Amino acid sequence: MLGRVSQSFVSSSRSIERMTTSSAEDVPSSLERSDARISQENARSYMVCSGAHRLIAAITMKRRIVSRSPSRSIPHVLFLTGAEGAPLRYRVWNLVEQLELQGISSRALAHSDVAALPAVAAADAVVLFRCPFSVTVAAVVSDARRRGIPTIFSMDDLAFRPDLETELPDLSHLSPEVQAGVRWTLRAHERTLLAADYFLGSTEELCAAAEEVGVLVYPASYFDGI
Repeated sequence: MLGRVSQSFVSSSRSIERMTTSSAEDVPSSLERSDARISQENARSYMVCSGAHRLIAAITMKRRIVSRSPSRSIPHVLFLTGAEGAPLRYRVWNLVEQLELQGISSRALAHSDVAALPAVAAADAVVLFRCPFSVTVAAVVSDARRRGIPTIFSMDDLAFRPDLETELPDLSHLSPEVQAGVRWTLRAHERTLLAADYFLGSTEELCAAAEEVGVLVYPASYFDGI
C-alpha cells in the first residue's frame, strides 16, 4: 500500500512547493470564489469529490437531528482552508456548490482568518481542508467540540503522516530550509488530523493511511450512488 500512497504524497515538485512556500499565516483571509463554477476541464475532479458533499451533508444533518436547539432553519457548513488555486476550487468551492443544491449553506474562510473562531457558532459542521495546526485551528476545534459540532479534516495527498517521510521523493537536493518546511507541514497537518473527529480523503489510499493512526475515515466515494 505504501508504494501507492507515496505517489499520492508528492507527485511533483509543485506539491513540495505548495507545502513549503505557504506558512500558517500566508493564506489570504478573504477567499475569492473566482472560477468556481464546474466546467468540463475539471469534470474529473468534480466526480472525485462528488461523494464528499454527501458525507458532509450526512454529518451535518445528523448533528442537527441530535441537537435540541439548532441555531438556524438552514443547515450550515464552515470550511476552513490552507490551500489556494486548484485544490481550493476542487475541494472547497465545488463542495459548496453541491451542498447548496441540497439546501445546505456554506462559508469558506482561510484557516488563519480572525473570523474563523466566531464563525463556529453558526455552523453545524466544520471542514478543515489542508489546515496546518495553529492557535486558531486549535481554538476552532475546541469550540466546535464544546458545542457538539463535528469537525472533518480533509486532505488530497499524504502530507499528514510524518512517519512516512521515507516514502517521499528524495529531498536531498533541496535546501535545508525547504526540507525543514516539508517536515513542519507534515507535523502540522498530522496534529490537525488527530484533533478532528473525522477524516475525509480524496482516495482510498489516503483513507487507509489515516485509518492506520486510528482516525475515523471516509473516502470521497463513500456516498457515491446514493
